[in-house]
Amino acid sequence: MKAIDCLNELKAEYRNTDIDWEQILEFGYRTFLSKESHVIDIGGHAARHSHVFCHEIGCAKLAIFEPLPTHATALQERYSNDAHVTVHECAMGAKAGTAEFVFNTNSPEESGLRERRYNNPGIANLEKFQVEVATLDEFCVGFERLDFVKIDTEGSEVDILVGGEATIRRLRPLLSIEYGAAAYEAYGKQRGTLFDLMEAYDYSLFDLFGNALDSRDMWEECVDKYYWDYFAAPREQETSFPALLTGLRSKVEGALIARA
Repeated sequence: MKAIDCLNELKAEYRNTDIDWEQILEFGYRTFLSKESHVIDIGGHAARHSHVFCHEIGCAKLAIFEPLPTHATALQERYSNDAHVTVHECAMGAKAGTAEFVFNTNSPEESGLRERRYNNPGIANLEKFQVEVATLDEFCVGFERLDFVKIDTEGSEVDILVGGEATIRRLRPLLSIEYGAAAYEAYGKQRGTLFDLMEAYDYSLFDLFGNALDSRDMWEECVDKYYWDYFAAPREQETSFPALLTGLRSKVEGALIARA
């Protein structure tokens, strides 16, 4: 199935609010992660995915990055007895240093390094403070293995990928990337920016069901239309990766039936 056909079927059959996209992302990475996996969770927030990586899949190493002090502290306390987990109270970006962080107190999940278009702008309450910013390349110096990087940072995803170019080219991890206009436009990015960057890194983009977004035209047709999360796989895995996600649509339909 082509990505656009899958998207159109989903739009026709379900309201967007019917689908738990975080659960679909989880369904996906459960197919390729194992107890041997080394994972980085950028945007750990309330441990929605870190919990799965650590305590359900049991990944060998997990590094979590979370700039919100209250959330970072909660994560540090939560994983204080897990020697294979490290929690870092900082943001990630294209360059290391410090930056202003915009905390939406009424919707913490929409917080980031820039003011974005908020889902409920009338109730947005913004607090600003300075945070440390690291880069993926800086953090991964000396790494010999990296299997998966989850990036959900309300618009700064491309900057993080730029700051991780050497690591991505060297270790070739699978990636999941949230990419929606309400957030990425605040960083001066366009719809095609992510596609062009992945092309430059010799990566292929897929929707969460493993359908290839294998041309810029297909990407432009699908991005920002219904969902905002994507997988990226090294070009050398562009055939084997989608095969891992075969049958994911039936899992999603089963989850929707269970919620009904």
